This record gives sequence, structure tokens and C-alpha cells, in this order.
Amino acid sequence: TTIGDTRRQERTPVSCITKSLDALGQRTANTITSLDAQSQAVSRTETYAYDELSRLKTANYGDGQTQGYAFDAAECLIPTAMGNRTAKTDNVTGGETYSFDDANRIATRQVGSSAVTTYASDANGNTLADASRTSKWDSQNALVPSL
Repeated sequence: TTIGDTRRQERTPVSCITKSLDALGQRTANTITSLDAQSQAVSRTETYAYDELSRLKTANYGDGQTQGYAFDAAECLIPTAMGNRTAKTDNVTGGETYSFDDANRIATRQVGSSAVTTYASDANGNTLADASRTSKWDSQNALVPSL
């Protein structure tokens, strides 16, 4: 695929996807065409927009669902901020918020008005625990399989 308003098609037995990329190689659109119950072609187009740092800012899935993303400030503005995603909005499933510790590891996540999930990490940045899992890491920072 070449870069810059490029279209590429992928075919599956039930659909065809045409992708458009901008000059930076970021996906800006997908057009998905499939057959309905009467074997008629039906298409929808997804569109994507990015901020000045090439982070996904909005997604419109062409079916009524949209998502948006917010990030903390660039490090030059706030010394502890690293551009982490702080929020996700979704007009169908609701929103999520995130916080990070001083080492930029995820500290909390909240989905809608549900309970806040807290994450614990070791000094090497490995996630040790969240609301449903506990992980162990070896001396090489490889995840130790649990039985």
C-alpha cells in the first residue's frame, strides 16, 4: 500500500473493505460493502480523525456509533503529563476515564458510573493486579504462566 489518500480493497466471502489512508499512513476511512438478506449490496463508511500528535481523536462507525478520545497535556505544558489517554466517550456504550501514576502506568479505569478499577504495578512497570487478575513476573520481566 502506498501512502497518501490511498485505497486498498480486501475481500472476504461476505464483504469488501476499502481503506483510505492519509499522507502519514493513518487510516481515515473504511468503506464496508456486504450483501443483505436479499443479496443486495449494502455499504457503510467509517471515518477516523487524528490530533496533531497523530493520536486517534474520533471514530464514526457509519452505523450511528461514534467514539471520541481525550489525552492529558503534552509534557512541555505539564511536567508529569505524557499524552496518556484520559477518557473515551462512546454514544452507545458510554464513557471511560483513566488515570496514571507518576511513571505513566495506568492507575485506575472507570467505565461509566461503575466502580473504579485500580491497577498495581511493580518497580519495572509490570502490572501485578487489577480487579479480576493477579500476575507474576520472572527476573527477566516475562509473565509467569498460571496453572
